Amino acid sequence: MAVIDRTREHLRNSGHPVERALDTTLRPEAEVEADRSIRDTARAARREVKAARLNTLATAQQAKATDYDRQLPPMGQPILVGHHSEARHRKTLDRARTWTLRTMETERAAKEMADSAIVAATATTHRHNPVTVGNRIKTMQTELRALNSQLVATTTIYKDKGWAASRATDLTEQIAAHEDKLAYWTGIRAEQINAGQVVDYSKDNISKGDLIHYLGDWYPVVRVNAKSVSIRQRPDRTWTQTVEYHKLTGHKPQA
Repeated sequence: MAVIDRTREHLRNSGHPVERALDTTLRPEAEVEADRSIRDTARAARREVKAARLNTLATAQQAKATDYDRQLPPMGQPILVGHHSEARHRKTLDRARTWTLRTMETERAAKEMADSAIVAATATTHRHNPVTVGNRIKTMQTELRALNSQLVATTTIYKDKGWAASRATDLTEQIAAHEDKLAYWTGIRAEQINAGQVVDYSKDNISKGDLIHYLGDWYPVVRVNAKSVSIRQRPDRTWTQTVEYHKLTGHKPQA
């Protein structure tokens, strides 16, 4: 807003008529995510079509290269320098090489486009990965605490400053947006827990000596904390690593 206001004033001072129209209505996170999913699906479809077109083009280019290869003398005969066939031989080789390189380049582009289509098609799935959702919730909680602290400071310590009222309004809007996002993703995690996609691990269901699954391997728990467990990655090591509960992907109670 400060940048917009400064820009408007500069333009007005330069003699330009300026009107400002802003829509600051908060879009619900559920609506934002639904729109993103639709866009990802459409993007994947477009890229799949483009990849198919590139593959068709590569096939045609390869046919051209093969046709020129067949026009070359058999058995890899070298160029007969000074012979009447030299010019034709060199031209045919050059065309075969050119079409082969074009084919390789088009095939590379087709593969990149196909890979990009897969990324777009699985974007929503990746965003809803249980560990990713847990990380997102933690980040939002941290940001929300920081915003609330800033709002308290703005309305108490700096309340007499000229910019305090505008800053407080801005912070209030940001807090509302974060609360809406946090509520949405907390609901997604609750659905994942209810569906059995993820377990709500905590100190209530994990004990010292248990095994936990983290980043593709199993580790013994050496300490249970309020928000995490401490593991020892190797038996011969004395130091431990802290792993937050939402990052655990498996659990085996101590036998």
